[in-house]
Amino acid sequence: MASELLFVEFIADQMKEAGSIAYRKMFGEYALYCDGKVIALICDDRLFIKPTDAGKEFIGEVVEAPAYPGAKPSFLIEDKFEDREWISRLARITADGLPEPKPRKKKMIRSNRKVPLLARKFKVNDFFTPCPVDTDDELFPNGIFVFNITKMTEYIQRNPDEFVLEKIVVDDNYNDFSTIDEGHLDRVDLSKPVVLAEIAPGRFNLIDGHHRMEKAHRMGVKELMAFKLRPDQHIKFMTERKGYIAYIEYWNDKLKRLN
Repeated sequence: MASELLFVEFIADQMKEAGSIAYRKMFGEYALYCDGKVIALICDDRLFIKPTDAGKEFIGEVVEAPAYPGAKPSFLIEDKFEDREWISRLARITADGLPEPKPRKKKMIRSNRKVPLLARKFKVNDFFTPCPVDTDDELFPNGIFVFNITKMTEYIQRNPDEFVLEKIVVDDNYNDFSTIDEGHLDRVDLSKPVVLAEIAPGRFNLIDGHHRMEKAHRMGVKELMAFKLRPDQHIKFMTERKGYIAYIEYWNDKLKRLN
């Protein structure tokens, strides 16, 4: 069950004395920010505060629980969020106890030689371990490169500070998808970010969110929010070693052709 926006807005309002409070929808649930740091998750209308030593001392008797299956334990706040002063203090303490967000990577821009400035040659890592695949995991084949979408989106949800959300133009990323479940299309949530992976230097392919893109196109929606993953961010979710090696060779060949 997804969280209700009214509950999220209530929690954000309760915390507003802590600093600049914001929230962002991510994969059906919400992340709460204080001064740019993710301090909490709201899942199934329950508040999970990121654990810190100072936060634990302030709370006293903490209840630890994962925000969702596979997540690390957080501090579950079950009723004290009704106390505006108390929850604002906890939000402030948590923000102060967390590291500063990683600086954003500069966006790739093209030189006259048409090579993205951040593009680099990769070497095959002899110790590369393919991403494991569980029974119900969603996989996406991009040619011979197969990504574990389930593991990828779970990682993004656990580590939102590592990724930058940005707006993308629907028409620039839309293709006439051949496999669309019309029955599922009505239930698609356009506020959920799509995921694009940099498959070749400067070229991003849609690997998660095809139904969202199709629905946006049909509705005339101009922009969607997206996570755009660089090779070092998406390689770890490839499910086969031979696909990983083929990708390294493919990337380096494309980079050589651009030089």
